[in-house]
Amino acid sequence: MNAQVQDMTMKSVRRKFYRLQAFQGKKNADVIKPLGVDMKLFIIFLLLICAACSLKSNKDDGNTSGGDARHTVLQNGLDPNLDSDGDFVKNADEISSGRSPMVANLPELTIHFLQNYKITADAKSFSTGEIKKIVIDTKIGRNNPNFKYRVGELFASSHVQRVAASVGRFSSHSTGEISVNDLSWVKYPDVDPAFYSQQVLWYKKYFDSPDFEIENLKITLENTVKLKGNGHYKAVKNLKLNFYFYNYETQNYEVVGAKVVTRHFEAGVVETFEVELDNVSTQLIEDNYFKKGEFIISEVSDYEIPELYTTYETLARSVKSKCLPVIVATPLLTSTSYVSVDGGQKNSTFSHILSHLYDKGVKIENDRLEKINEFENNLPNFTHLKEVAALDKVGKWFVLTRPMKENYLDHEFTQADVIVLSYVTGQVLARQSIEKIYSYEGNLSTTDSVALTPLGPASENSHIEFQVAPIKKIGEELGSFQDAWVSAGGSCGQNCVRSEFDCRISINLFKPIEPGLSLSPELPEFKRMFLIVGEQEFSLYQLWKDKQIEIQNLHSSIHIKIPDISKIKEIVPTDEAELSLKIIAFKDTVFHGVKLNSFTGRNRADCLPLLTNFAGPRGFPISVESAEFAGWRGGVNWNAIKLGENKTYFQGMEVAVTSVINNYFN
Repeated sequence: MNAQVQDMTMKSVRRKFYRLQAFQGKKNADVIKPLGVDMKLFIIFLLLICAACSLKSNKDDGNTSGGDARHTVLQNGLDPNLDSDGDFVKNADEISSGRSPMVANLPELTIHFLQNYKITADAKSFSTGEIKKIVIDTKIGRNNPNFKYRVGELFASSHVQRVAASVGRFSSHSTGEISVNDLSWVKYPDVDPAFYSQQVLWYKKYFDSPDFEIENLKITLENTVKLKGNGHYKAVKNLKLNFYFYNYETQNYEVVGAKVVTRHFEAGVVETFEVELDNVSTQLIEDNYFKKGEFIISEVSDYEIPELYTTYETLARSVKSKCLPVIVATPLLTSTSYVSVDGGQKNSTFSHILSHLYDKGVKIENDRLEKINEFENNLPNFTHLKEVAALDKVGKWFVLTRPMKENYLDHEFTQADVIVLSYVTGQVLARQSIEKIYSYEGNLSTTDSVALTPLGPASENSHIEFQVAPIKKIGEELGSFQDAWVSAGGSCGQNCVRSEFDCRISINLFKPIEPGLSLSPELPEFKRMFLIVGEQEFSLYQLWKDKQIEIQNLHSSIHIKIPDISKIKEIVPTDEAELSLKIIAFKDTVFHGVKLNSFTGRNRADCLPLLTNFAGPRGFPISVESAEFAGWRGGVNWNAIKLGENKTYFQGMEVAVTSVINNYFN
């Protein structure tokens, strides 16, 4: 028997024996009574081991066949007593259990946000002490087909997709700085634009106003966690979660809160739990949520691993000292593996590292990663990303590493490196954002003419959404009426003759307009809204009728989506066009007061006193537009009657507008 292996076997037997002694209640497991039954058992164990060793071939040291896992590992250049990947399991034990000693066995724990969340706060008025309740609640029931049980993605996965979009037509390999946070942080996806816009229009004013103080800001989230059932780790417990947001003022990530979930998480079971974060910084909502549509970031920072009597933090520190992380993202899942580059192996090239993760199914051709398992490069060549935006079933492998001097296929990777492999479909590639431009106008007023607010620049490959919320109508309301005084004449009795006249009048009266305002494509206010693209103006009503924009009614507001701006106006791929929203007031000039449209009959002059007697007591002006006005105006006492000059009036509106322009890579 190999002396080293024999020594290891003897030590193992001794350990088991001492444990047996302790189990039987011995006070000192190291003391063995020379004539006891335990000593006899121990001698029998030794004889059996020695007999087994004596039966082995003398050619043992040179034989590469056979079933001894420890010996096979030695032939692969690994010491069976070492732990090459740092996962606290010796190489020999990993081989004997069918695992690779070059790939660390960390618990595979995935964390996701549920789609629903709730933000609550009090906005306290400095002047009155009145408290306005702020409640932002998605309220999406789980029987709603739009409900998503898992949202949020790893930083590194979204990072490689953005980089791929920027260089995708040129190269399948790119380099960039990958931080430790990229490997563990999960961000809540950008807030749904329609919901986001509505909350901005309702609540942003309280955060902006110096008249209000925000108190008791709290966030409630639901998370899901699942420990992959890989057969090695049966459960973990007592998860420690950290939550962060990016502070744009300090340009650093700041902790929102930390929570410990004291429960067991069994392998293969999706666990859902609620987290409440108290005393949240107002900057998270004011700057990130309202201004940029960003929300929160989470990570599982630590947990206990009962099988190893240790914590994830301790295990991960050991693994990272010997391995480099390899992140593989496909449309089906994102996984992170740690591959050893510290096990005595001199070859730590890209292809060698992948060979530890995949027995077969990997194809590298023409210095490019072409295939891993069922995911194979089949994305057609393109000039602009918009050409592949509809392709959601075909894609391409992209490799992201840290900067290096040589070709990444020749590079010898170390623990300081990171490899991110992402299979990105054409649709995902074309929807990677260069920038998001947000605008907000809390009070846009047409007054008596026009209101104009910029939305921002858009390119050929942009997605535009904006929401218009009513505040009130402004201006005057016109009331128009028709009336007539008619007498057919003839006898009305002895010595009585009726006058014969026919007097036709119109009445225009003005009053302040009722302020209530609601917006909908069918209402006249919407027909006075226009989208300006560059220098060209388009009626939103007509665009809606032509199905070039989509409109969603939200209470009394309207949310407008423009999925393809080029259907409205062609934009050169290398250019941008400034977008604006224009709203015009309705304006007209009409007569004011009582207008005598016509007066006929043998006694038509009787219409004039009827007119003055009607208008004077009521305070109605007599319109200068009345029939034959110049001929009879001299007979009117204008000290008692108002002169009705033509009047210009308007009907405008005050609205709040917020917009999001998502400019994708071209």
